[in-house]
Amino acid sequence: MVYLDNPAGRIQFRLEKVRALPGNTKPVEAWAEVFSISPIEVRHVVREGVRLMDQAAEARRKIEALADQDPHVVLRNFHEVETTVARFAHITAIGTIEDFLNSLSPSGLHAAELCSSILHRRSPEPFVAVEQRQRLIENVDALIAEVNAADDLDREVRGFVVEHLARIRDAIRNSPYNGTEPIRREVDEFLGTLVSKRTFWQRLTEDKVLAVVTLLAIVDSILSIGASTLQLMAREESKVIVNVYNTATGCNVPEPKEPGLRVVPVHGGGDVQEAEIVGDDARPAGG
Repeated sequence: MVYLDNPAGRIQFRLEKVRALPGNTKPVEAWAEVFSISPIEVRHVVREGVRLMDQAAEARRKIEALADQDPHVVLRNFHEVETTVARFAHITAIGTIEDFLNSLSPSGLHAAELCSSILHRRSPEPFVAVEQRQRLIENVDALIAEVNAADDLDREVRGFVVEHLARIRDAIRNSPYNGTEPIRREVDEFLGTLVSKRTFWQRLTEDKVLAVVTLLAIVDSILSIGASTLQLMAREESKVIVNVYNTATGCNVPEPKEPGLRVVPVHGGGDVQEAEIVGDDARPAGG
C-alpha cells in the first residue's frame, strides 16, 4: 500500500515507478518520465530530485520524533533510500537507471514502505483529494485568465499576480508527490510580498482584490494548512492587508465565500474601517 500523505510514501511511490522502467534507460529520461517533465530540462529533473532528498530527510526526522517507535529498527535500511536519492547530485554522470538504483535493495524499499505506514497512522499531512485539487486548479486558472485579460491593470501588477498564482497552481498540481508544504510556501510568499508592497493592492481593482483574497481563503480552508491566511490573524499584517484593501476600493470588506473563513470588522460595526480574517470560532456575536 502506498500512502501519499507523508514524505516516505511519496518517495516510495516514485521509486516504485522508476524501478518499473527498463533498466537501460538513461537516468535523466527515466526520472523525467516519473516527474512528467521534459528530459531536456535537466535542471528541472534535478530540482525534483532535490525535493526527494528533502523528503527523505523529513521522513527520517519524523520517524525519529515518534516517542513510541525505535528509530534504529524502523530506519534500519532507510539509508539505502537516502543514498539513492542523493545521486541526483551527479545524475548526468550515471549511465543507466539500473546503475542509479543499484544501492536500493528490496529491504531499502520496504524501509520506505514501513516508514510510510507508520507516518500515515501517526503523522499524516494534509492531503488534497482529486476533486478538490482539480477545483482549486480550475479556480486559479480562471483567475489567471481574468487577470491577463484585465485592461485596467498595469503590466507590473498583472505580471506579479499571474506569476504567483501560477506558482500556487503548480504547487497544488504537484501536491500528491511533493506534499502541501510547497503550497504553504507559495501562499505565504505571495501574502508576504503583498504586505511589503502595499501599492500593489492600491493598483489592483476591487474585483481582482476580492478574487485574490477569496481564492487564498479557499486554498487555506481546503488544505487546513493554517500557516498563511489564518496565521495572519495573530499578526498586524492581517489588519494591514484588509486596511489597504479598504483604501484601494473604498468599500466594505466582503466575506470570502468558503465556509469557515470570513473577513469581519474588528469592532463589528457596519462601517468597515478596520477588519481581519477570522475562523468560525472567532466570529463576533451576532455576526
